[in-house]
Amino acid sequence: MPPALAIPATTALPTATAPDHVKEHSAHQAHDNHDHDHHLVDSLLASANVTKHNSTPSTASTNSSSLPEKLVREVQTRIPTDFGSFQLALYSSNKDNKEHCAMIYGDVSTSLTNANGELEPVPVRVHSECFTGEVMGSRRCDCAEQLRKGLQYIANQGRGVVVFLRQEGRGIGLRNKLRAYNLQDQGYDTVDANLLLGRGADERDFTVAALILQDLGISHVRLLTNNPVKIEALVSHGITVHQRVGMAPEFVSGDNRDYFVTKNRRLRHLIDIVDHKGASTSSDTTTNTAMATPEEQASPVNGGSPERPLSPLQVSASSPAVVTTTTTTTADASTVSGGNLHNSTSESHGTKHTQDFLAGAKLQRMLRDQAERPYVVLSYAQSLDGCIAAEKGKPLAISGEASLVMTHRLRAEHAGILVGINTVLADNPSLTVRLVSGNNPQPIVLDTHLRFPLTAKLLTATPLKPWIITSLTADASREQRLVELGARVIRVPIDPATNSVSLVEALHALYRIGLPSVMVEGGASVIRSFLNHPSHLIDRLVVTIAPVILAGTHSTLDGKPQQPVALPQLRNVKYEQFGRDVVLSAEPYWASS
Repeated sequence: MPPALAIPATTALPTATAPDHVKEHSAHQAHDNHDHDHHLVDSLLASANVTKHNSTPSTASTNSSSLPEKLVREVQTRIPTDFGSFQLALYSSNKDNKEHCAMIYGDVSTSLTNANGELEPVPVRVHSECFTGEVMGSRRCDCAEQLRKGLQYIANQGRGVVVFLRQEGRGIGLRNKLRAYNLQDQGYDTVDANLLLGRGADERDFTVAALILQDLGISHVRLLTNNPVKIEALVSHGITVHQRVGMAPEFVSGDNRDYFVTKNRRLRHLIDIVDHKGASTSSDTTTNTAMATPEEQASPVNGGSPERPLSPLQVSASSPAVVTTTTTTTADASTVSGGNLHNSTSESHGTKHTQDFLAGAKLQRMLRDQAERPYVVLSYAQSLDGCIAAEKGKPLAISGEASLVMTHRLRAEHAGILVGINTVLADNPSLTVRLVSGNNPQPIVLDTHLRFPLTAKLLTATPLKPWIITSLTADASREQRLVELGARVIRVPIDPATNSVSLVEALHALYRIGLPSVMVEGGASVIRSFLNHPSHLIDRLVVTIAPVILAGTHSTLDGKPQQPVALPQLRNVKYEQFGRDVVLSAEPYWASS
């Protein structure tokens, strides 16, 4: 495991925001003068049978500091189920004026210990109601399955609680949830559908869940969840989470696959997505919680990584959205089939083709638990002779208009976007999503010596302040100034081989913060470092090839001989034409892998 880092922060983790239609361009990109069709959202909402909201979308408040004045256990009764006899307790709260429930199995009030004298946490599932799934049997989600699995798991364990919260549709209510479904049927994911309705991506508040557990005398839990926000919320209210037990869906189909992928990619969920034939599309496999024993939870399943006991979680005081975990594992993550060429030259700039082109990558973009780093996509534009600039340090727009739209769509699919300090100094980029509707990724800059300009656009003119990854010895006074301007400075060790910040340690730090995916855009030295890195840090390569010859700066060679063994080969290669440019997408692999 990499060493723990001190990560000063003034900026919270990125959250889903309403689509950004700003038309500014950074210096290293081509300027675009086309106006966005502002009638698009109105027409979408009309077809979904909704009225456009002018208010700012609300956001989830999972760490509310204002506790309800009154939480009352109104009644409790026996409920026989297929899994055993539970006690159902009904609670009322003046925090939200709703009736919430707890399904209690066995004695949860006593602190049991195991043979080693260690505290045995109480199995707990915090579950939000889902009328469409749990009552109507909808296959859009796995909510009914998760509720059933939670009850069965707790019964198998001999004790535990399912906290049932009345927060339909991630807190937006049944009416808006059904309206969101109409938007999803038009191609928008579960997050964008909420945002188009003027609602938050997730408006649930788990404060009442923590209070119910406190009422039951439960302070140490083993949490059945795929959602790290639930962990953070309970921890913020004094509940110690010793272990997370994942809940993999039993059946993934065309009705729900995109929903699961979006929850992983945009809501930080940790869902192991397995198709109907049993083939996993995630980076590891989660124990089936329905019948799992504690021993099974701690063992690898089907070649996957084991469920990791947490010891115990704490919320960083400097960054409320960050959960720091200590695990018992000791692994150190540091140690051409072609396709048809499609032409995307329509007025929509190939939007449909772009969605199809990126679909494969979207299915894989999720947390890399085994490698303990985000999913990494390396994307850049080059000339026919492999150059990314005519002169070193001078910006040049290589991509055409249509492929730029594709690049912005790819940006919107990632949680973070990473460049080196030389790109910031040369181009003064914005690193935002402007040519399509979508969320801005979190800008991340590799800056070994903290040369980041105090007047850069990323500090003064962009919605998300940058995360700057620097060395342990960088100037402290410079860091303080950047933090005062809103930046977040993350210190990692130097890689002796490059005398620059360690890419492995940088990705570890981003993983620990909770960033699921990163798009690496450059410049040349950063691209070269990722391509040549012995730890094989790239999961997907997307290269735009423009029909020009520059005889300038090469991204991978730069006039220096390279060791062939260090460079990846490509498989699952796809090509697509965007205007004048050809875009290659492929999965890199190395001879040793």
